[in-house]
Amino acid sequence: MSHKIKEKDWWLLFNHLSKSKIKQRHEEYVDLIKTNKKNYWFIQIHNTSFVKLKFEDEINDKLIEKVANWAKKRNNTNKIGISVNDSDVLELKNLLLGRASNFVDYCSLSVHPNAEEALWGIWEVFELKWSKKHFIAPLYYDIWGWLQLELGKKGEEQMPVTKQYERQLKEYCKVNNLVIQNVEYDSQMNVRYLVKKQ
Repeated sequence: MSHKIKEKDWWLLFNHLSKSKIKQRHEEYVDLIKTNKKNYWFIQIHNTSFVKLKFEDEINDKLIEKVANWAKKRNNTNKIGISVNDSDVLELKNLLLGRASNFVDYCSLSVHPNAEEALWGIWEVFELKWSKKHFIAPLYYDIWGWLQLELGKKGEEQMPVTKQYERQLKEYCKVNNLVIQNVEYDSQMNVRYLVKKQ
């Protein structure tokens, strides 16, 4: 009888130490950032800077005109950008990075005469094939892949480093009894979770 109690005590101690060790390790690798809302925090991987972009234009008719002009220029040059420094790549990133889905929703409901042109330009990029070769995939992410991910293209997934970050953040939530409220990605393959205590 006493032997069983000792075994049980040992297991409880081991279990307790394991959980505290796991918790400590997660706390070393995850940053907890306070928000303006009570009991809500952002969590992100330690030493990753979540890049929140500022844009010249809100999502409005002026932005529709700019994206439509971008699409027309691409039709005239008749090329697909293959470098992160290509002018058409940079221009679309400066206009839409991080808010492509919201823009497409706005455009779809708009009666602006250039809305269709803007949507066709985005659709062309959306339909491009994303090479999964290990040395090309990250480059493609920087060029057009971000747009496909933001618009939820079927079969496309976040980059491996982002998925690794997410696994770690989910485990942190599990260990600390946090509920995930929202997930945000930035232009640098980083991710952050908006969380709330259970």
